[in-house]
Amino acid sequence: MVAEDSSKSRLQNDFLEFRQTILSGDVATAITDSASILERSRSKEERDPAIEAMIRMERALHVPNEPSLVGTELRWCADRMNALSSGSASHGVCLLNLAAWHRNRGETMMSLTTHSDISLSKGHPIEIIGLSRLEVARMLVGLDDLDPAMRHLWSAREYLTKSGMSP
Repeated sequence: MVAEDSSKSRLQNDFLEFRQTILSGDVATAITDSASILERSRSKEERDPAIEAMIRMERALHVPNEPSLVGTELRWCADRMNALSSGSASHGVCLLNLAAWHRNRGETMMSLTTHSDISLSKGHPIEIIGLSRLEVARMLVGLDDLDPAMRHLWSAREYLTKSGMSP
């Protein structure tokens, strides 16, 4: 159970509790709870487009669906977060998930293109940039494009070290 934060709305607190449930491994309960959070995020009383986008992303990742629907949903979430808070950590997470979805489908160039939307100039946090550069480097190694891969690995190491994450 997540402690209530009085500076956050009930919907925001429920969303944080949903995330804790996912982290604890109780995906079935989290997905059940997410339906209510999604509905409330669209309601006139509690409308919150950012929470709607993040809940839809989580549902796309955790609810068994047709793969093409997952991609459409992840793209919608990334576009919505770009409109709401471009360069935010949430926007970056949406892009990382969309890029991973493309990569898992064998769409390496689409994945690389999606990663190119993550940058310091757009305001993304260095943790997100570091993770993105690491994934780009892995794909470039797979393409046997080693010089750029090494540059991306070096960048990833720098960003992840600065952020306090272990590279």
